[in-house]
Amino acid sequence: MSSKRIFLLFINTMLFINGHSQTAKKYADQGYAKIELEEYRSAILAYDKAIAINTKNAENYAFRGFSKFKLADYKGAIADYTKAITLDAKTTNYYATRGSARAKLNDYKGALSDYNRVINLEPKNPFAYYIRGYTRMNLNDNTAAIADYSKAIQLDPDFKDAYVNRGKLKNKMKDYKGAIADYSKVIAMDGTDAMAYYMRGNVKSRLGDLKGSKADHATAIKLYPKIENLYKLTDSKED
Repeated sequence: MSSKRIFLLFINTMLFINGHSQTAKKYADQGYAKIELEEYRSAILAYDKAIAINTKNAENYAFRGFSKFKLADYKGAIADYTKAITLDAKTTNYYATRGSARAKLNDYKGALSDYNRVINLEPKNPFAYYIRGYTRMNLNDNTAAIADYSKAIQLDPDFKDAYVNRGKLKNKMKDYKGAIADYSKVIAMDGTDAMAYYMRGNVKSRLGDLKGSKADHATAIKLYPKIENLYKLTDSKED
């Protein structure tokens, strides 16, 4: 084959590849626009087309997986994120969302494995420790969960939800003073958090501080009157 024919073949091949790449991008852009509009079924259809043209783009699988996640198709989301990970093993969001999908299916051990990977990739991400702590709560590994919440707080001292969940676990493990300290921190950050007052009031009652308990419950009810319908103000209630 002459050098001219080889050159022309090369040019035609490149034009073919580039044309397909542009078409795949067009569908991917359409899919992303549908996600922004929360039209997830339409987004999936667009990403189906993009993936049919280009099977090597991790983002397209991830965005299709996200759309499936939003539609509660957790198995489908897991499959897409798994494919995305095979193509790009260093994007933490892929593991995090797959972990969330696994947790939705009560596969907490699988979720834990994904969150471990997120932490390996981003060891200074406070939310990664928080979500792993929550997963460990579901596995009844409370000591490890407290350690994760503590790490999240170390990395982000204003991480309110980490204090809340750590306080719940400390209360469950009968570390009442520790629980009160965590709920007090939440209240210092947000004085309108009725639930923090309510839960602190419950813990105070367990320590025999009935006056303090009554005051916290009264504040909780003032901030959110319906709280009485959600929880009974009794010492036997598990927080």
